[in-house]
Amino acid sequence: MDDKKKTKAQLIEELEAFRAQISPLEKPPKKGTLETASSVIDAERLKHLVEGHTDAFYRMSLPDGRYECFSPSAKEVFGYSSEKFLESPVFIREFLHPDYVEYFEKNWVELLKGKVPQTYEYKIIDPDGKERWILQTNIGVFDDKSKIIAIEGICRDISESKRADEKFNLIDMVVEQSYDGIAVSDEDGTIQYSNDAWAGMHGYEKDEVIGQHLAIFHTGEQLQNEVVPFNEEVMEHGFHEGEVGHMRKDGTTFHTMMTTTMLKDSAERVIGIVGIARDITELKESEEATRESEERFKLAAESASDLIFEWISGTNTLNWYGDIDKALGYEKGEFPRTINAWLEAIHPDDQKRVNDAVRHHTDTGDPIDIEHRIRSKDGGWRHWKNKGTAILDSDGLPVKHVGVCTDITERKIAEEELKQRTHDLGERVKELECLYGISALQGSGLSVDGILEKTVELLPPGWHS
Repeated sequence: MDDKKKTKAQLIEELEAFRAQISPLEKPPKKGTLETASSVIDAERLKHLVEGHTDAFYRMSLPDGRYECFSPSAKEVFGYSSEKFLESPVFIREFLHPDYVEYFEKNWVELLKGKVPQTYEYKIIDPDGKERWILQTNIGVFDDKSKIIAIEGICRDISESKRADEKFNLIDMVVEQSYDGIAVSDEDGTIQYSNDAWAGMHGYEKDEVIGQHLAIFHTGEQLQNEVVPFNEEVMEHGFHEGEVGHMRKDGTTFHTMMTTTMLKDSAERVIGIVGIARDITELKESEEATRESEERFKLAAESASDLIFEWISGTNTLNWYGDIDKALGYEKGEFPRTINAWLEAIHPDDQKRVNDAVRHHTDTGDPIDIEHRIRSKDGGWRHWKNKGTAILDSDGLPVKHVGVCTDITERKIAEEELKQRTHDLGERVKELECLYGISALQGSGLSVDGILEKTVELLPPGWHS
């Protein structure tokens, strides 16, 4: 029996007992007594009987709705004095909650027909404008022709109980609708409660797991290697969270993130364990796939001649994929993985140009494509070509920068050699042109001095000195 049913049952018992107590007070009318439609009640003795009760006792004549008596506890229960009730027939109508006006009118019609329910439950507005819940138990009083002539009852303020019920209902709703599985066991591990999510993730219906031991949710290996150590932490600290393997009804296993707490009573005695589990199988599979992908990427980067870089905006950390140490002549792990180390290694004549390009790249998210020289450990200079792009957030701002560094030193050397060879070839052509011109002067009829003068004119400018 729940608390509300207990409250109603207790009120009915109290009303019956009260009715038995006032029965001896009912007697033929005489001077100095309160006359009712069916009997006369000794007002003084009734007053003594009801004083001190926290519940409000009342009697209302019908069909006029006049309160014949109302105990002083009316003030405690309703917030209005008993005098207010005695002065105004059916006074309850004046402060009923709007949501319960229709409920009252419907039951009032039934009451006048002699249909008296054991209880009414309704809401009122007290003098301070606050809502109160009232539980009212009733007994009908009938004349010798079975016509209802009065109603007697007890009224109790159950606002605290209702608020507790609402809070409990909210908690119950949260637990039942939770995406996470929630289960409660006793100290021995026997399941006392399970929500749908807990039962469902294990392939059971709720009623199948109640009374079962927690061991049905784990393989023998999981129990020994994961559950036992996990529960030892719970017993030592009263709380623990971490990954624990679970088993479904069909024997398949899955990963969970568990949070477990010991339940204690007011005397700090352990009375059970609450477990909350979230199925993280998809997350674990995704993590494993990501790890394998990163491993493949790392192997591919290390086997490639190019270097791949990754820089998180706003940090100094620069991750390299590929052998940056070998590329610059360092021992493994020797070259610092920072933006500052990279910038400091750039040739002084290239630093401003590179810094300006990096700043523009990080401010705008525009791709970067720049060549520069970088110092190797032996003091020599390597030529690099950097191409990178920015990964943007939802606001269009860079959050990560990735790119490729290609060592173009050999290409640069080849370009310089080609340039020198082209220059040398040009000089040879000029020499040949000069010799051809001089040979053509022979037999021209010029004097020796004339031939010398023409020869000087044919010589390339650099030869004049």
